[in-house]
Amino acid sequence: MTYTASPAEWKIHQELYHRLTPEHMDVIPEDDVGEMDRVTLISTTLDMASGEEHRSLWPAKSYLVAFLYATWLEDAYGGSWKEYLDDTELLYGNDPYFVPYSDEPEFYDFLHVHCVTTYESPVNKDIRKYFELEMLGEDD
Repeated sequence: MTYTASPAEWKIHQELYHRLTPEHMDVIPEDDVGEMDRVTLISTTLDMASGEEHRSLWPAKSYLVAFLYATWLEDAYGGSWKEYLDDTELLYGNDPYFVPYSDEPEFYDFLHVHCVTTYESPVNKDIRKYFELEMLGEDD
């Protein structure tokens, strides 16, 4: 995988975060995992991003986290959100529902057009907090 700008920096932040945070707080509760058809997966992902759905539901949250991380990495470090999203270690191997870009390009391209990437919704705000700790090395 090649990046056009500073890939090593975010990878270093990510590695340090996980080495220094052995008990990661984002555990996937069994009750929040379910089978989703394509329409439900898309609508749930968009609803979480916009704030219409306040619960985290998997596998939709996996798609949302990966997409937001890739988008915010592009903003922070340059490069392409698609390249970040195609990195199989984007989520550090911690999310069994993560699907890279090359396996779901149409889905992620749809999110790129329709998904809210700001931090106003409760779910996005929570994701942004982890992103800043994990990928930017920022602390509260």
